[in-house]
Amino acid sequence: FELNRDVLKKEVAAIKQEYFRLKSNDPGKYDFSATAVANVAEWLFDRGHKQKAIEVLEFCTALEPKESRWYEYIGDVYKEWNKKKQAYEWYEKALSLAPEDQELQGKLKNVKPGNQH
Repeated sequence: FELNRDVLKKEVAAIKQEYFRLKSNDPGKYDFSATAVANVAEWLFDRGHKQKAIEVLEFCTALEPKESRWYEYIGDVYKEWNKKKQAYEWYEKALSLAPEDQELQGKLKNVKPGNQH
């Protein structure tokens, strides 16, 4: 994915433009799925670029707004960043899309305001 090459040098808005340009000009050349985009977010997170990872995952929510895992992953990044309030908000959004997800329910409980765990 060419976007990996430039993701650290450019703002996420520019990366989105490049994504749509590449998808329009050569749709068969790359994997343009939200999962492929999420892999860029994981790559960023693993290198300590949490804010950019969140911005890329927010792009995944735009590509697939009914997919709960993108919201969950944003919550995971915020949790690892020790921003429990934001994690809670994103886990709530994810749970609204997947109310039966017990793992997600546990994540929400762990970052609930007032919870000491």
